[in-house]
Amino acid sequence: MPPLRIKSVKVTIVVCFFAIIFRMFYWQIIKFDAINLQATNQLIKPSIKTGQKGNIYFQDNSLLAGNELYYQLSLYKPEIKDLESLKTKFPNLDSFINNPKQKWITLKDHFDYNFYLNNQEKGFIWETKFTRFYPNQLAIPIINGLENYYQNFLAGKTKYTWEKKDALNRSLITNLQSKANSGQDLKVTLNKTIQSILEKSLKTGLTKYQADAVSAIILNPSNGEIIAMASFEATPSGITATNREHSYLFEPGSVFKPITIAIGLESKAIDLNYQCTQCSQPYQIGDNQISNWDNTFHPHANLKDTIKYSDNISMSEIIKLIGKDNFLQYFDKLEINQKSGIDLPGESRPIEKKYWSPIDLATASFGQGFALTQIQLIRTFNTLANNGYLVTPHLSTQIKTNNLPIFSSKTTESLKEILKYGVEEGAVAQFKSKNFEACGKSGTAQVALGGNYTNNQTMASYIGFFPCNQPKATMVVTVDNPKSSPWGSSTAAPIWFDLASIISNLI
Repeated sequence: MPPLRIKSVKVTIVVCFFAIIFRMFYWQIIKFDAINLQATNQLIKPSIKTGQKGNIYFQDNSLLAGNELYYQLSLYKPEIKDLESLKTKFPNLDSFINNPKQKWITLKDHFDYNFYLNNQEKGFIWETKFTRFYPNQLAIPIINGLENYYQNFLAGKTKYTWEKKDALNRSLITNLQSKANSGQDLKVTLNKTIQSILEKSLKTGLTKYQADAVSAIILNPSNGEIIAMASFEATPSGITATNREHSYLFEPGSVFKPITIAIGLESKAIDLNYQCTQCSQPYQIGDNQISNWDNTFHPHANLKDTIKYSDNISMSEIIKLIGKDNFLQYFDKLEINQKSGIDLPGESRPIEKKYWSPIDLATASFGQGFALTQIQLIRTFNTLANNGYLVTPHLSTQIKTNNLPIFSSKTTESLKEILKYGVEEGAVAQFKSKNFEACGKSGTAQVALGGNYTNNQTMASYIGFFPCNQPKATMVVTVDNPKSSPWGSSTAAPIWFDLASIISNLI
């Protein structure tokens, strides 16, 4: 080979050598940070991990709402060798299998552990998931409300981390994953057994009395813990669980009469020797006339007779003796114009009444002309069971409420005697089992629609506590527009006494 050609080859080799060295230097030294970042972005990808939502437990620590593990499947078609086999396992995937442009699909199905274990094939990408489940199917509207109200408490904490993943987005090094924090568990005051009994009883009552809706609350008188609570509506599709207990406003009717009497005794507007002086005829207020529900009269009715016969005329006289200022003072002290403060979202606030005419005051004495929710009603009535103290109903066991004094023990003891007499001597005595003691009152309120009271719709109620001394529970039952009978004493009362006799041994 000529010397010139040899020299050219040598020069070319040297130039190529230094070019390679320079290129390596360029990529490995000068461009190291940029290339390293690009490689990292391709290999290590961000991952979001959300912790499980906290469980909710009944009072006895049995599960009310929890998390159920399931497996979600994604299919990567290029790696699946036998596409025909997919048609057998997943009959609805024809469009995916036959579409050459579609490489990925994530199935909506929830697969169990056995299916997951038996389908570890190439192209099958599995991901563990959790769904909320309710093992007892009890108190579903309450659970939904609790999960909303305590959302931050129950919710798991989201963790952001980096994972090494392959081209199919599968994790390569699992120890780089950091676990997200699960939410905190919540224990509630509901008694599982009593909740189940209550729901079955209300569904039966809804059908039996041909009502539009039925609701009930059972409360621990001393601390406001809700032992059980439920409401159901009759819909074209069947019986539907609702949250009427704290969202539906209604006029309480005669179940409010004991509260008016307690206000009269506490304010000393009346005493235990009271006798009605105008109960031999309708009570006239201007152009308005008040009579009794059965158009009968009870001359010289005392306080026990007033409750026994549910006498509207006597109540109108009592509130006149109390006076508007005294009545509204206790109305405010009982916080009847306010929300109860229950730990559920969506509680309705009573409409505040700014003007009270003489007829408004008279009808308010027997629970007409103002509206509240069932939870607000039981909170108010429970002062008679709780030695005169107002306590806030609640569901979380972590809530500790303060007792607000409203009535003296002397007043509440007097009311207990009056209510006990009304139960044992009144129309509801037929529903009371032998040797069972209760203090309660029925009520039937007309329903106002469009500013006027209807003649064919009522809200039937019964409220009370048992036993009268050192009561274990305060309970209210309301039946909305019962068709079989409009009266609380013949619809709500039977449900109330049936429940009370069953659960009295369970509390």
